[in-house]
Amino acid sequence: MPRLSISLLRRARAAHPFLPLLLPACRNLHDARNELRWLKEYADAVWKKMKKGKTAQSSHLNHHHHLLLSMVRRRATGSPLQYILRSQPFGDLDILCRPGVLIPRPETEAYTYQTAHLVSAAINNSNSLAAGKEIHHLRLIDLCTGTGCIPLLLHSLICQSLRGGRRSTPISLSIDAIDIEHRALRLANRNISHNISQNLLSPHARREISLHRANVFNLPALTRHSASTPSWLAPASAGQLLVLTSNPPYISPKAYRDGTTARSVRLFEPKKALVPPLVAAGAGAAMDNGRSCGSEGGSRSGVVVQADLFYCPIIELSRQLNAHLTVLECGDPAQARRVARLAADDSAMHTGTDSSSGATGVEIEIWRCDGEGTPIAYRHDSHFNGFDMQWCTVANDEPDTKERGARIVVLKRPPFTASG
Repeated sequence: MPRLSISLLRRARAAHPFLPLLLPACRNLHDARNELRWLKEYADAVWKKMKKGKTAQSSHLNHHHHLLLSMVRRRATGSPLQYILRSQPFGDLDILCRPGVLIPRPETEAYTYQTAHLVSAAINNSNSLAAGKEIHHLRLIDLCTGTGCIPLLLHSLICQSLRGGRRSTPISLSIDAIDIEHRALRLANRNISHNISQNLLSPHARREISLHRANVFNLPALTRHSASTPSWLAPASAGQLLVLTSNPPYISPKAYRDGTTARSVRLFEPKKALVPPLVAAGAGAAMDNGRSCGSEGGSRSGVVVQADLFYCPIIELSRQLNAHLTVLECGDPAQARRVARLAADDSAMHTGTDSSSGATGVEIEIWRCDGEGTPIAYRHDSHFNGFDMQWCTVANDEPDTKERGARIVVLKRPPFTASG
């Protein structure tokens, strides 16, 4: 990382004595000014709460100064701003953030909007379906939910479609958010209550969103034993629309160590939410699609590298549940292509053979997310005997930038397919 120039530090100090402390984390004066403003606003809000019932005004001011300085010093060490401010905007929601739980990213917000758009369109089109094919129940399952940001934003956006307009058939909604970490589930539960209390989320969310503690790697086996399968893991039935989303750990141990992963992420965010633990899936454990989970060091035929471990059970679960739409966040375009191939291979192996689940072949897309809320869909030719990702040309896209940011893998079954 290049050193900060003396002139930049001087300009920062002239503007505010705290700005030089923020420059190592922000790297430029514009971002440092913004962060200092947000920290001051947060300190002001805390100070106003604390000074109620107090009388010594000078002690208030002294406390306010030290509070702001302590937050600036935390930020100077690289601590994420979201942990210091204790929240992160996510769509129209205010998502509480705490150490030990992954911070929501703008890219995640962007594809959540696109997902909600597709689901809302399917719901709005359901009235035109033939009798007996209408949608009467929307099911959303979010794996590795963390703060709960994805299911909460989906609830906020989709509720408008469910409860607006005239419907011949009412549509019910159930959302199941799954994580293995108790602290993540506690925070997700707080986020439901917090956003309802702020009038940012419908009160219906309290009964329509359920939280479950489960290990993603165990879910496919759980669905194969009907006696022990929880109701939220039942395959999609007639009249249901089932959507599966996940932002799982997807960073390889090498990328975590070699500087690819930002220093502040490595130092302050939970490694378990970033790097798939090899032991969780069992090194060399066979997957239902005939592949095995391998250690880091590259991918060979039939072996899945450690960074991709979570996608094996999630793709399998998507097929078992016959999920109509599955949206998976990946780390980069190369990983997205690997995951798309995993899905294509899984579909090729089971299409027409898995009569128990009614699984059908899938259409696979990779969405490009620019981080500003504008995902762009890329599609491939759905020929599973020879999977070939065809990158579409987008207006104003240079040839070498077509893949840039394309890292959201989407599996579609009717009614989300072109023929659906």
